[in-house]
Order: sequence, then C-alpha cells, then structure tokens
Amino acid sequence: LVTNSHDNQERSDRSANYKSVFQKDEMLKIGGRDWTIHFATRPAFDKLSDRSKHIFILIGGISISLLIFGITRSLATTRARAFELAEKMTEQLRIQERALNSSNAGVIITDALQPDNPVIYINPAMEEISGYTAAEYIGRNCRFLQAAEGNQPALEPLRRAIQEESSCKVILRNFRKDGKLFWNEL
Repeated sequence: LVTNSHDNQERSDRSANYKSVFQKDEMLKIGGRDWTIHFATRPAFDKLSDRSKHIFILIGGISISLLIFGITRSLATTRARAFELAEKMTEQLRIQERALNSSNAGVIITDALQPDNPVIYINPAMEEISGYTAAEYIGRNCRFLQAAEGNQPALEPLRRAIQEESSCKVILRNFRKDGKLFWNEL
C-alpha cells in the first residue's frame, strides 16, 4: 500500500481492523512530497504461515533427536555393562575351575538333562582316586565304576533323587581301574 502523507489517516483506518504478522513503513521524499510505503502481509498469507506449526515441528524434531540420542546412549551403556558382567562371570568361573582342579576331593559332574546322565567334568583328584582318565569318564554314566556291584542298596535312593530332581547323600562301593575297592560318597 502506497500513500501520500496526506492520506495517512485513511491508511490508519484500514489497518486498524487487521494486525498483520509482518509490517514495515518506509518514508520517502519524492518530488518534494512525503510518501509512506507500507509493507504488510495480507490475512490469507498470515493464515498460511502459522508460526505455531513451525515451533511444533521444531520441538518435535528436537524431541525425536533427544529420544534417539537417549536410546543410543542406553544401548551403548547396556552393551558396556553386559561386557563388564561377562568378564566378571568369566573370571569367577576361572576361579571356580582352579578351585575344583586343585581340590584333593574327587569331583564328578554329570548332565542330568541328557539321556543316561553322562559325565561332563572330572577333576584331577578323581582321576587319581579312580585310576581312570578324564577322557575315559567324559560321555559315560558313572555306573561303570560299580563294576559287578550294580545292585547296591544305596543306588535306589540315588536313582529316586535323580528322577525327582532332588538331593540325596549316599555312599557307594566303586572300583578303581586296577580293580581295587574305594568308597564313593555322593
């Protein structure tokens, strides 16, 4: 809108009804007369350029960025904690393995989840007690140590405890590789 300085009152009346988002007045002197150039957006333009949408998009973008950053950071720290925990557990297992290997008590571990309860671990003390090597134990059921005495009374509570997945304490007559008797407390 361009008005002569004498027409300023008319322009003021028209613009009093609507306050545009962008307004600027420039005063010019042309040919000895004062002119005012009034720059302003129209209501239709202002309606299309609603600034609240831009703020919503900006806030949404920042929120999504922070969320992705938080998830990434959480995954990174979770991964680091998992590695740390795995290292601690591995070290604990190494200590336990050293304790089992250095023990004077014979230790046999079987896998009750597999058919016929095969031996999965034997420590050096048990090798010394029985005369059998770990390779001769692994994958076999311990009943080979009973030789011909597979009907011992203590075997029934042992079999029941295995079947019921409970604990028990029995003493069995077992035989070394060279045929000599030894007592085995389970």
